[in-house]
Amino acid sequence: MVDSALPCSRRIGLEFDLPKFQLIHFVSPRRHKTHYTPLPLKIGDIVIQPTETAKLLGVMLDFKLSFRSHVELAQSRGTKATLALSRISTPTFGLPHSYMRQLFQTVVVPRMEYGLPALGKVQRQACKLITGALRTTATDTLDFHANVLPVHIRLNRSAYNAATRLASLPSSNPIRHTFRRCRRVPRFHRSPIHQLIHAFPIFRSDFETIDPQRRLVPLPAASVSVHIAATKDIARADLDRVLARGGTCIFTDGSGFEDGAGAAAVVAAGRGEGIRRQKHLGSMSEHTVFESEVCGAILALDIIADIPRLTDVDIFRDCQPAIVALSSPKPQPGQYLLAAFHAVLARILRTRRTLKIRLRWVPAHVGIAGNELVDSLAKEAAQGTTTPLRTRIILFESPLPTSRAAAAAVGAKAFARQGAEEWKTSPRHTRVASLDTANPSNAISRLYKELSRPQCSVLTQLRTGHIGLNAYLFRFHLAPSPMCPRCAVPESVHTFSSPAPPTTPNGSAPVFASAPPASPSVVSSPPNTTRTQSSPSCETLVDSPLTPYNPVYSTYFVTSSPLDSLIHISRLYSRHEPIHIYTLSHRHTQ
Repeated sequence: MVDSALPCSRRIGLEFDLPKFQLIHFVSPRRHKTHYTPLPLKIGDIVIQPTETAKLLGVMLDFKLSFRSHVELAQSRGTKATLALSRISTPTFGLPHSYMRQLFQTVVVPRMEYGLPALGKVQRQACKLITGALRTTATDTLDFHANVLPVHIRLNRSAYNAATRLASLPSSNPIRHTFRRCRRVPRFHRSPIHQLIHAFPIFRSDFETIDPQRRLVPLPAASVSVHIAATKDIARADLDRVLARGGTCIFTDGSGFEDGAGAAAVVAAGRGEGIRRQKHLGSMSEHTVFESEVCGAILALDIIADIPRLTDVDIFRDCQPAIVALSSPKPQPGQYLLAAFHAVLARILRTRRTLKIRLRWVPAHVGIAGNELVDSLAKEAAQGTTTPLRTRIILFESPLPTSRAAAAAVGAKAFARQGAEEWKTSPRHTRVASLDTANPSNAISRLYKELSRPQCSVLTQLRTGHIGLNAYLFRFHLAPSPMCPRCAVPESVHTFSSPAPPTTPNGSAPVFASAPPASPSVVSSPPNTTRTQSSPSCETLVDSPLTPYNPVYSTYFVTSSPLDSLIHISRLYSRHEPIHIYTLSHRHTQ
């Protein structure tokens, strides 16, 4: 430091901030306690004292390398962010379910997972905020209703996504070579990268390289132009105009069909009509439809090279992202295919300097003959059909590398499937499945889409059974009895959502939901005499006044499914319209 680093910094005009230096000795805990004494470091007039922890790039390092300090730091970060969310949402007011979930995914999770993944306690607290559930609700039930993966699955997914980024690093990055060497996993003494590859065998295969500094073969400015119509009608009009003037039209397409990826190109009009090319890329677990679309453009170039003295051509395709990527490529999955397109086109332009290529967008599946033909050819290629090429494309002579985007998609599906399987084995699954058979997916988020924040909270509490009814309160000695004081049956959610009204011990039909006379959801009728139909989803049962709450009108919901009943009940209760006996509403208002 004194002999080389400081003189070099002075020579190039830099200066070290020595007071901010940290010194830590990594020794075994046994030696640290017995006969080891850490020594300070003196640089000039600055003395740096050794510490037991040091912070490097946001990661807390301790002398034992146990990372316990960083776990505590990550937990405090996540807790702080979660408490900040609690200021803008509670079970009775605030942002709805979807917004709270998005804030958790984008604000809390990155703060917890930086450097060292954690933590189940913080996620449970955040899920309670998202759903509005009570604190006695089980963790797996909270994760299900918040549409969030369990902690251990989410952490495995984070490690998997990190491995996909490591596998696609450019050759200029030293970690790239280390990762490739670690594909052979030893039996003992495994490094963290060995553990990743052992847990996810997909990383033993060759992955594509994404290089932010990769330079493509330069092309003449006017050789390729892009035409994307604003509407489908304008696009069809452009196609008719090109066909009317007798131009050469090549249609290309990529397809993911029956777990296979394939590309095709065909000349639909003009010179060389009927020439076609097909290429089978491989499995959809290793490739994407976007890669198939780019391969279709490369096949179109092979057709152009096969037609002599062709100087003007229109290439039609139904994928706008592929058109934009071909004209202005960026560091992204499939970058090597974009580079191959530019290389093949540059090779053709060496002999045909006047060649003009126009990339045009055409709407898919609207009855355009050329597009329908190439779509069927692409599906055949996805099933394994490959035709010989006119020019030599070295990239197509060997299997294509695995796409990072395809690997990430396969991993996301696998982790979602694992979460669904674990939820099915949960003891709480049977209860929730009696309301609806939805698996952990976006269907849960759509369930809360049209509900306000109070309605979301009430619906979650009804679905979980953890709500202020006597059957629940009696478990915690907060109610004298689990029975309904009016019906002589257990006051539980099942009572409301049952397909048929249960009966009291004397055989009479009890009253299940109460509402004041001014409630808009109830039709006024004389007490204790009639039963009237108020809406297609509920019918009004009228009961005589009772003390001390004196309800006059009562509503029992007769719906097509228990879930519809719970949604309707949550909407009424969130508007402070009591849904059972008045004891529930009085506890809420008090």
